[in-house]
Amino acid sequence: MATQTTGITSLLNYAFYDYWEEAWDPRSRHLAFVDGGPLKMLSAMIAYVVFCGWVGPALMKNRKPFELRIPMLIYNVTSVAVNTYFFIMSAYYLNFGLELFNFKFPSSDPKAVTEVDLIKVRLVFIYILTKLFDLLDTFFFVLRKKNSQISGLTSGRIKKNAAPMITK
Repeated sequence: MATQTTGITSLLNYAFYDYWEEAWDPRSRHLAFVDGGPLKMLSAMIAYVVFCGWVGPALMKNRKPFELRIPMLIYNVTSVAVNTYFFIMSAYYLNFGLELFNFKFPSSDPKAVTEVDLIKVRLVFIYILTKLFDLLDTFFFVLRKKNSQISGLTSGRIKKNAAPMITK
């Protein structure tokens, strides 16, 4: 039994830590939620589900809904601005999408550190942050006691946001 437990522990350690250390891209090592494997992102997604599904509605049960017009306006304006910036920068640095069809892999070191490569890494990081930022609207629903809108949103957000973020 001890050998089996050790084997499972070893496998989990490899899957959640060692693999990510081996296959790590040094250009993104310093970025939050990206370093150290999927555990940070997985923890954030679990906290999101727990808060939106159980803790938040329970905390708000005997309270009045919050008035969140100004925070929601700021959230929406910020979301539009960041996504516009992301779109413009992505279009420019991906040559308006043409670079995605370049199937000739570069002969140079894939972990080369050029200014354009660092910008592309930052763009991917911004994408990951926008996926996390998109989860805030469900928090607004919880705080405004719009629980009827949460169940479909929560499962949809997890399907849409969690899997791509964890596998990046």
